[in-house]
Amino acid sequence: FAAEAESPSAALKVTRYSVAAGASRPFRVLHVSDTHLSLVDRIDGQPSPRNAEERAKCFPRAEEGLNAALAYARERGETIVHTGDLIDYVNDGNLAVAGKMADLAPGGVFAAGNHEYCKMVGDGKVEDEAYKAESRARVQSAYPGNLLFASRVVNGVNFVSFDNIYYYVPAGVPEMFEAEAARGLPVVLCCHVPFYTPEIYEAVTRGDVTRAPYLCGTPDEIVDQVKDQYRRRQQRADARTHEFVARLRGEKLVKAVLCGHLHWPHVSDFAPGVPQYCVGANFKMQAFEIEFS
Repeated sequence: FAAEAESPSAALKVTRYSVAAGASRPFRVLHVSDTHLSLVDRIDGQPSPRNAEERAKCFPRAEEGLNAALAYARERGETIVHTGDLIDYVNDGNLAVAGKMADLAPGGVFAAGNHEYCKMVGDGKVEDEAYKAESRARVQSAYPGNLLFASRVVNGVNFVSFDNIYYYVPAGVPEMFEAEAARGLPVVLCCHVPFYTPEIYEAVTRGDVTRAPYLCGTPDEIVDQVKDQYRRRQQRADARTHEFVARLRGEKLVKAVLCGHLHWPHVSDFAPGVPQYCVGANFKMQAFEIEFS
């Protein structure tokens, strides 16, 4: 898909950051998110081709963005961290690319996004665990790594990726995190939906408390003010999520959070001294290059 392409990395808009994480030696990762591939191939039936045509209009540089990110990381020997929505919807064309990621981005970290399990954008279906289960096996078989929860250690830093795509954390995630914390390594959290902080909430809503925040772990009293009933119900976190977010904020091993979802960049502290990097969209040619030392 990208290995033979002439290097397109110059088109990538890269913003650079650094994190003192206690690495065994310094290294860099390329953080991207929200590619939204909208591909189709001849073995897909209707309505997928129509879906591809319409959705590709929303993300005209998706393939270019992915190629640029892959080339940039390859040229610099960097690990890619992709925090979700590599694909825009489930079909054979999109999953064929996801299936090549292990070779195109060796050692990469891949978190699920909500579109990883989306079968038809705008179909009106409620996206929840039952909806996810309809395509989980097909999607998981294509992706490198476990999309519910996975970890990868790079130079002594544990990149822990997990599912929070529907604004809550699924059952089992907190327990799996405890097993990783017990290893005693510095942790970088990788997920799709940013965690609530007052700063990112203000950036999303721009002072309008009736807007949906699109954040994980938003306090109930804030969600109560959301005007849209569906979004208010969708983005209300359960007790497990609130407890897990509080646990993460208090964990000294956590050194940074990498996320996406909003399609524009924002950086603020998840906890004191712990930056949350919400990277802009890959389909907009945006990326963060983060050095861990």
